[in-house]
Amino acid sequence: MNLPPDQDHPNVRIPPPLIFFAFLCVAGVLEYGVGLKFSWGPIGVWRSIALILFLCSGYLALHSAVVLKKRGTFIDPNKPTIQMVTEGPFRISRNPMYLSLILVLFGFSIWFPSIWFLLSAIALWLVFNWVAVPPEEVYLEHKFGERYTAYKARVRRWI
Repeated sequence: MNLPPDQDHPNVRIPPPLIFFAFLCVAGVLEYGVGLKFSWGPIGVWRSIALILFLCSGYLALHSAVVLKKRGTFIDPNKPTIQMVTEGPFRISRNPMYLSLILVLFGFSIWFPSIWFLLSAIALWLVFNWVAVPPEEVYLEHKFGERYTAYKARVRRWI
């Protein structure tokens, strides 16, 4: 479907990376000021797991950006989507770039180990799930119709 140029965007009000950095900063300030630590056992094992999460996050973000660039569509959710992308990380998640940001905060919660980073990861997921993603999905349904509806039925929102 063709949308008028002034409506050819998902109308996400606050850029998701800005939301991520806000949650990261708030968690960091709370951790520094009111550190609530927890212990899961040997720190080396958990830091290894956190490192794996950081690497997975970086891979998801970079691979997603490369796939979007190859297809000639924008990464910025407030610009028009040129083509529907269903390959690469988009085969396993409809939102791999948002997922990568959540994984970073979850990785920090394991690395430090911090209740604040854990709560911020959960809160970020909730904000993305209820505030950022729904307008994008409505937009993509209007723009791509049945193709996007079939994609939604095939691929989960997160994992």
